[in-house]
Amino acid sequence: MDALILPQTGRLGVLIAPRPLRNRLVTDLAVSLALAGPLRVLDCGNSFAAHTLARELRRRTPQMSAALQRILVARAFTCHQVVTLLSTAESAAQPILVPELLSTFLDESVALPARRRLLQSAIVHLLRLSSAAPVVVSAPLQSEGRQPGTLLRGAPKQQPDPTGELLALLEQAAGSVWRFELPDAPAAPLRLPGF
Repeated sequence: MDALILPQTGRLGVLIAPRPLRNRLVTDLAVSLALAGPLRVLDCGNSFAAHTLARELRRRTPQMSAALQRILVARAFTCHQVVTLLSTAESAAQPILVPELLSTFLDESVALPARRRLLQSAIVHLLRLSSAAPVVVSAPLQSEGRQPGTLLRGAPKQQPDPTGELLALLEQAAGSVWRFELPDAPAAPLRLPGF
């Protein structure tokens, strides 16, 4: 894990991967950071799995309670709350993890231009925070769990999925980007009936 992601002060780190791998990498990074000292987690969209973190800490150290006490978690459920959370976060020498930042910026009830503007504001705050401590944000490779351009409940919309555009804004601001993709599954051999 340490060879894959080494967060550095002064550089915003962005971890991009498919959901199962992303969740695993965020948990591993959180465990490593919590074992080393204080850690702040600014959880977006209620995506941080604290129970998984506790289980991993229990496997790696007999001082699980002490490591858990060094972790401060704050949550934001909307893109507006993310900007407020980041704008009020004080710069400190504690590493910061921001799991699933973009999940809150995919809310179709907020107009896309407003989401872009809010994400740019969030990025300014992330860069400010990264000047004092390592900051790592996780994000999806693409929209996951639903088809692009569809409502969560209802008929298809004509708007394209903005995930790629929002991810590009985040990547442009990042000092370090770790992109992980799962290899394509090998094609199954063609089987003819009766053979």
